[in-house]
Amino acid sequence: MSDSAEPIHKRLAELAGPADSGQVVVDLGCGAGPTLRAVSRKAPLASLIGIDRSADSLRQVHAALAGHKGSTATIVADLRDPIPCSDESVDVVVSYNTIECLPNPQEMLAER
Repeated sequence: MSDSAEPIHKRLAELAGPADSGQVVVDLGCGAGPTLRAVSRKAPLASLIGIDRSADSLRQVHAALAGHKGSTATIVADLRDPIPCSDESVDVVVSYNTIECLPNPQEMLAER
């Protein structure tokens, strides 16, 4: 993560407001994981899940979250398809610079 972008990701983590009580946080279109890393600093026991269509980016997420005390997972998925999380299994969803890149963002935002 570049130093110039870090305040954005820190603010997203603050707005997401996960508690350390094991809440599950999913980052849709997580890229290399800068927002998840910021969430990790705020909530070191939260369960973090990064979803991205790039396996290369998800490898970077693993490195970025290497010291995270809670559980972590990454999922290779195309956000044009249904999100691969079961109903009511996630407490917080974040997404930065992703939704506007989808050809039909309403599909991702719709309840499935």
